[in-house]
Amino acid sequence: MNTYRWTIFVCDFRKLLILVSSAIVAVTLPTTRADAQIQFDGAVFHRATQTGIESSNNRDDGGALFLFLKNTGVGTQTFNNAQIQVNGAPLASVGGVDWSRVWPLSLAAGETATLTIKGNFAPFQESSAVNVTLQADSGASLTQSIALTTPKLRVANVIASQDMKKNYVYVRNDDSISYTVDDLFINENVTARSRFVGGNQIIAPGALKIIEVSYDAPQAVLRPMAVRVAARRNDTQLPVVTGAPLRLTEPFLPTGTYSSNVNREETVMEDVRLAYGHELSWMPGKFRLSGSRYEKYGIRGLNDSRFAL
Repeated sequence: MNTYRWTIFVCDFRKLLILVSSAIVAVTLPTTRADAQIQFDGAVFHRATQTGIESSNNRDDGGALFLFLKNTGVGTQTFNNAQIQVNGAPLASVGGVDWSRVWPLSLAAGETATLTIKGNFAPFQESSAVNVTLQADSGASLTQSIALTTPKLRVANVIASQDMKKNYVYVRNDDSISYTVDDLFINENVTARSRFVGGNQIIAPGALKIIEVSYDAPQAVLRPMAVRVAARRNDTQLPVVTGAPLRLTEPFLPTGTYSSNVNREETVMEDVRLAYGHELSWMPGKFRLSGSRYEKYGIRGLNDSRFAL
């Protein structure tokens, strides 16, 4: 009888040790999980496109870096006071930075956001490399080393259908070699709901591929979208990622619906552009929009004609 009771006591004691050990692990987990709640989900660099409107004194020798990140935790991450470092230094102290932002500023579990950094010279130049650290308001952070190389594969446009239940992603191949598209991401991976116009996922040199993405319900106008295309160069099989952040806009100016005087009357042109939210200038902030119209239409991803998406 005593032996039986002692065995029960030992078993219970072992259970107690296991519970105590589990409690200790549970207490120490948040510190580890905080760092893991933001995950690197790819990066794309676009060098600045030199245009005839720029003088030699105003030449932009930099580009734009898009760092995509995913919230892998269970709670919402916010970036209202995000801390950004480049090569170990606070972003504000890094020369050559025009502007930066994390967008959207609130990221629910499983969602994707984009850190954009626009620079006009070193270290944000073609063939350079930067080490970027981003820290959310919660203290969760990620650090990633990124090679700044402009891809030959480009996301040329994203257009919604009239019922807003489909997106048409235009991918352009500026290379002399064909590419095969493996995956398409619009925030999450949407390859399974995609149809490749032409029946295959190969983009020939100098060609344009249209990818149709279907949704069960209409999408919201100005929906934030982190668009990424994962592909392979067909001669070397080396992977490449291309893309950019943008807002989804409603289809505009359907054929035959606007006045034939648009191309002759300045006031008509301005009214049309204002009505559809496309009064853009060559630099962010120089829109001819104001107030609520600027808030609604002004921020649509990268509004700078010096480097096209």
